[in-house]
Amino acid sequence: MRPKLLLATNNTGKVKEFRSLLQGIPFELVTPKEIGIVMDVDETGATYRENARLKACALAAQSGC
Repeated sequence: MRPKLLLATNNTGKVKEFRSLLQGIPFELVTPKEIGIVMDVDETGATYRENARLKACALAAQSGC
């Protein structure tokens, strides 16, 4: 069993692109929905980077990844 790498999106287009780009890595790529996480993260940051960090931290805490 490969370790899981949680993608911080459920957007099917983005997921397809990430799976294509990361093909061959030694991780199972999963989405929040696939592992039972249903949550919206308020993107209150001033930049895309800050919002990405908020989302990543919230999903990491929820998933235990």
